[in-house]
Amino acid sequence: MFELVADFSHYPDFLPFCERTINSPINENELNGTLFFNKGPFRKSFTTHNTMYRDDNPARIDIKLVNGPFNKLDGEWRFEETKNGCNVTLDLNYDIKSGLLNSALSGVFEWMAKSMVEAFCTESSRLYGKNNVRS
Repeated sequence: MFELVADFSHYPDFLPFCERTINSPINENELNGTLFFNKGPFRKSFTTHNTMYRDDNPARIDIKLVNGPFNKLDGEWRFEETKNGCNVTLDLNYDIKSGLLNSALSGVFEWMAKSMVEAFCTESSRLYGKNNVRS
C-alpha cells in the first residue's frame, strides 16, 4: 500500500477525479507532486511536497502544501501492518482560500479526501489480488 500511494504518477489510472499529475522527484524519499483534478465545474490543481518514511513504524508519508487553492494544506498517510493486512489512514488539515468559488470547492475537496483511501484500497485489491487492506 505504501508504494501504491507513493507512486504519484499513477494516480490518474484509478482516482476518478484526477486528470493528470506532474511528478518532480527531489531524492529517493521526497517529491513535489502536482495533482490536476476535475469534479463537475471545478478544474483545479495543487502541488504538495511529499516526504516518505518507509522505515518508520508505522510507515508514513507527510504532505505539505507548495501551492494551490488553499491557505493551508498538510497531512499524513499512515500504513500500519497487521496480521490481517494493512490499516491505511489519511489525515488532512486544510483551509481553502476565501471567495465564493473556493467556498464551493471546499465541499468538493472534502469528498475527494474521503474517497481517496477507498480508491487506493480498491486499486490495491485489483493490482495485488488481496482483500486484506483496511481503511
